[in-house]
Amino acid sequence: MHSPVSLKPINKLLIAAYAREGVRAGPASGPDLTVSAFGFWTAKLALEYGTPFVVAPVSQTTREIPAHMHLRWVIERVKKILDVDDWTAQKLAAITMDVVRQSGLRVDMQAVLFDERLEKSRAKILKALHDPDFPPAQASVAIGAGLLPWPETSLAALLELIGQDFTFAEVVSRNPTYLWNGVPRDLSEVDSAHLDWVDLRDGKPVAAELGLGLCLVQPYDGVGRTPSQNYHLFSPILHYRAAQPTWHTSGIVSTSYRETDRVARGGRSLADMIGGPVTSLPRVHVCPACMAVYAERPGATPHRCKVGGPNARDLVKKLRARFGTGRTAFTAKDLLADAGPPLDRNGVAVTPEALEDFLHAYRGSLGLRAFDGTWNLMRNPAIKLERSAAADASETRPGA
Repeated sequence: MHSPVSLKPINKLLIAAYAREGVRAGPASGPDLTVSAFGFWTAKLALEYGTPFVVAPVSQTTREIPAHMHLRWVIERVKKILDVDDWTAQKLAAITMDVVRQSGLRVDMQAVLFDERLEKSRAKILKALHDPDFPPAQASVAIGAGLLPWPETSLAALLELIGQDFTFAEVVSRNPTYLWNGVPRDLSEVDSAHLDWVDLRDGKPVAAELGLGLCLVQPYDGVGRTPSQNYHLFSPILHYRAAQPTWHTSGIVSTSYRETDRVARGGRSLADMIGGPVTSLPRVHVCPACMAVYAERPGATPHRCKVGGPNARDLVKKLRARFGTGRTAFTAKDLLADAGPPLDRNGVAVTPEALEDFLHAYRGSLGLRAFDGTWNLMRNPAIKLERSAAADASETRPGA
């Protein structure tokens, strides 16, 4: 999700700033002093954890929170490394924090939480970043401190959750869609991918938002006299509210990138930012059997349907038949009472509970709304679940 960042330029600035105060610091001490601002005792420890440092300015268009600096920790490290008195240590600590902050150095919190390569060390990184002297302002740090629940962290689980957001599974099923992980911070259209904030009151979280560091890309052709290349960019966000104390999606930020116009004005193409054509990114699909959104990634475990839910393609056919005959109000039990009731992914009748859960999860993409315990078809389901090679591969291993 990120490229390694060299701390050498920041270390040089830091040593030069100390020198102006009459304090000599050797090059070897620079890395330890720099990372101490983030709560790490040594640079070696930060490297051992695989800490994903990035250099980026704080966004001016979203509620992205500046990196918190650990004042007391920096003072202790300055005293120990440079062998100075308390007054000098406090002065140098303030200088350290200013230099690090102005450099734009921070930890890529989306990578910490969602990069599968950091699964074994993410808890250690979050522990270092949490300053016990101050309440966390970032949702990621609050998660590590136990103030917020852990969200899903695997890409497969996140994509499945995203697919249940409003009509997103339908949108993906109808248009070629690609997964762009680790989107750049200077692309304003995907600012929300880096959201990371929490609102604490009396030490308890009231609300929080967390970007996933990724976006989903859909190419489309512009309409006009001159052909143009454009892209829809979808940035999923996880939301937390005290009234519903779990992480969930409640609206995916959608923006457009009109590449032809942007390049004509000196901007970059998405291919330049990605390092290859958009079509080189992993393709995102909707499983015809279970409607889960998933990505085909090299080396990743192939998508497998979960046990127990209805066969999505079979269910959509039955909903379309109901819409065509005007029987648009029904309950899960009504569906199961039909001639030829919905089947599960193993070819047997689905349970009422599993059917109800599925209808609720994918109500947007199925065109459903609930009124007083009754489902209502608001439109003919338009999601595309035709048989494909991907569908066959998924359905041959139900529940695996």
